[in-house]
Amino acid sequence: MKKLISLILLSAFCLSTFALTSCNENVVEDESSVAESSTLIESLTEESKPAEPIKLKVGTYNIANGRDVDWDFSKIAKDIVDNDLDIVGLQEVDILCERSKFTDTMEKLKEFTGMEYYAYFKCIDLKGDEAKYGKKGAYGTAVLSKYPILSTNEIELNPGTQAERRLLGFTKIDFNGTEINFFVTHLTHNNANIRASEFKKVAETVKVPKNVILVGDFNVGSFDEFNVLETLSRVNNPENEYITYPSSKSKIDNICYSSDFTYLEDSAYTFHRSHSDHMLFVAEFQIDPAK
Repeated sequence: MKKLISLILLSAFCLSTFALTSCNENVVEDESSVAESSTLIESLTEESKPAEPIKLKVGTYNIANGRDVDWDFSKIAKDIVDNDLDIVGLQEVDILCERSKFTDTMEKLKEFTGMEYYAYFKCIDLKGDEAKYGKKGAYGTAVLSKYPILSTNEIELNPGTQAERRLLGFTKIDFNGTEINFFVTHLTHNNANIRASEFKKVAETVKVPKNVILVGDFNVGSFDEFNVLETLSRVNNPENEYITYPSSKSKIDNICYSSDFTYLEDSAYTFHRSHSDHMLFVAEFQIDPAK
């Protein structure tokens, strides 16, 4: 409809201009009036153009609490910055723990990357400096984003079955006016039956929202475990395999996405500087705002 209105106005303007100049060739046109009309037409034509698809670059990174960089989080941050990520899901993230020198990892990553927004999901209480910080240390997963995080939630995947709570961290992110449902998780590594129940709960949660991206360290024994995620496609799959855990040549980290996103073929890759026992796994998508 906007395009039709623009064409009608453009035609009317051309006809009126032709009529004026034909009736009296000696008439001097008002330059300001012509400029205003031209600006109006350009504006209407701009509005009638469809919104251009925009690209989103995401990653998933198990940072092994920072031990491989001696808790110098500027190095982890450099991995994220050098790959120009818009959003990254993180696993094995310490906050104010004794073993990681009482560092607030997410505040450090925010500082070193310049990515202003993050959400943290605590899976375990660890020894911290209660006298100084007034709380225990924490270990869990996180989301770090260049774009505003509108809300957060967490879904327990195995309540009461293990010492480590396995969570599905859920964030809503405003990506240039498009609301993205971005999930991060870290599933059980040593029990396939428990992991299957975790996958089932993940599948139930992610099948409803639109614009879903799910990232994490899934600790899968095979790609078949992902089959329960019927509404999502996977970047790391039998046709396009990416080793993300080098020591055992495992393909346990993944990026999953709903059909609202167009995966840019061949955009995925692993990135490794020996800053963790896992590789940073990256993929790029396209979003059509008109959808």
